[in-house]
Amino acid sequence: MRILELDDSFVEQVWCEKGHYGYMLEGSMSMVLEEGEVITFKTGDGMAIPKGTKHKAVIASGEKAVLMLVEERDRFPPTEI
Repeated sequence: MRILELDDSFVEQVWCEKGHYGYMLEGSMSMVLEEGEVITFKTGDGMAIPKGTKHKAVIASGEKAVLMLVEERDRFPPTEI
């Protein structure tokens, strides 16, 4: 699990295919799917993007998004403390 804050300077260069499950804590963002569908998430919305679904996050000009994400176990391998 992680907290992620994105602003309008965030630009994904390539399609992400990882699975993401989470909750919008603050702000809003749009998720553009490869086939052209656009899904907008706002404060309080849950999100579920299945693994293998090509997508890119877009933050509108002047906006930000704060998300709590639960991701695939291998996305961020554990580190020793």
